[in-house]
Amino acid sequence: MSARKRPPTGPRRPHKLLRLRAKEIRPGGHLLMVIPTTPSSTVKLHWEATVQALKRCLKHGTITPAQYRAFSGPWFQPTEEDLQQILSDVRDLWYLPMPWAYPTLPHPVWTKLQGSEKTRQDYEEYAEGFAGFFMALIRDSLVRALRGGDGKQLQYLSASEDIALRQFTMSFKEAVLSDSLRDKRAESSWLVTRLVRKPGAQMLESRANL
Repeated sequence: MSARKRPPTGPRRPHKLLRLRAKEIRPGGHLLMVIPTTPSSTVKLHWEATVQALKRCLKHGTITPAQYRAFSGPWFQPTEEDLQQILSDVRDLWYLPMPWAYPTLPHPVWTKLQGSEKTRQDYEEYAEGFAGFFMALIRDSLVRALRGGDGKQLQYLSASEDIALRQFTMSFKEAVLSDSLRDKRAESSWLVTRLVRKPGAQMLESRANL
């Protein structure tokens, strides 16, 4: 399992999305894009903790090797270079009136930890909060992996799946509190840009009764 996975078509999915949105927005209309991203030189805390947690679950027999290999999280987060490629592919439909912003923001639980006395309890509360946040993002991906790729009725868990998710969450928190990760900044990076619709391309017909 790789820490940064792309969908099979790479950046073509956002490329397709922008072409579809162009059919819905009038010429001169604006589209605000806020995309989670990864600076090329960094590996995020949650990815490192996820890899460690999955390896621990595999070692302890909580998941099988096949389930480990089946896990594919929502990892595609384009870099600035990826976005440049995506926008160059749709330059016939959109133009960029100003450079994009590239903010990196600390997670609120990390900010709270930095303002604390950093006791053991402070670190445990930090790990609990960060694990809860991240599990909300990847829960369905984990369940799908436990089922060998089956994505149906992910909201319903068997007893064994519930145990596996609990074990993963525990392992994730242990990874966050490990010596190598406990003081690594929990943060998220974003690409923020505004696109303006060019004139001349076909739009979808409105079927609304106004």
